[in-house]
Amino acid sequence: MAEEEELPPPDGPPLDDEVEGTSDVPEHEHTWLDSLDGHEEGDTLGMSLFKLIIPFAIPAAIFTVLFYTMDYGKWLQLGGLALGYLFPPFGKESIIPIGIGFGFTVLQMTGLIFMVDVVCAMFISWNLPLAKKIPLIGRLLIWLEEKGTKVMEENPSLRAGAWFGLVGWVMIPFQGSGGITASIVGRSVGMRATYVISAVGVGALIAGFVIGVVASRGWAAIRENLLLGIVYILVVVLVTLVIYNLYKKRQMKLQEQTV
Repeated sequence: MAEEEELPPPDGPPLDDEVEGTSDVPEHEHTWLDSLDGHEEGDTLGMSLFKLIIPFAIPAAIFTVLFYTMDYGKWLQLGGLALGYLFPPFGKESIIPIGIGFGFTVLQMTGLIFMVDVVCAMFISWNLPLAKKIPLIGRLLIWLEEKGTKVMEENPSLRAGAWFGLVGWVMIPFQGSGGITASIVGRSVGMRATYVISAVGVGALIAGFVIGVVASRGWAAIRENLLLGIVYILVVVLVTLVIYNLYKKRQMKLQEQTV
């Protein structure tokens, strides 16, 4: 049986599916979801501006509404508490009790802490490459990113619980806005920006409400009986310090294990 003769290719231009990369549908189109997840490559100008402006626009809009709906003195106090929360040594453990003492409710202080932490998480998570270019701060961010990546590579099991770890990080007092530090750590180890922001939000809500309830009962005890209130505050501070020291010791052990 004679071999079949191989037919020559047909004349004319090749079909679209025969040419690599000529398909009308790209393999992966950079979407808004990709951008909000922290993938800045391929961002349009609109995406970049959105991620830069929104973290400032949200608190500006909220405080504008509050300016027309609450007492001016209370508005100034709330703004001062929000600004104070951004800078150590102030943190949830001090800002929330001060706010409760000023007459704000537990829910109001929880909402304030939630807003500050979330907008800080948005800015860091969406604009980390830009933040790295800030003098002095940028070097610290790069160092944290390299260290976090190394820890994750040496301990793959940590990545599975990274979201819950960030929630716990935000809940820890004595560190200013947990949203800033948690976002740096989360993005440095490769977490999606949306995961980081959600973890920061959950941690801020839990911590804000718990500390608010404790602070509210403390102020109530002080008003009822000064001595009883002082004892209550000392017990809360002592328990908090014990928990914090146990946490620091565990962190040191984990660091020793990764060396």
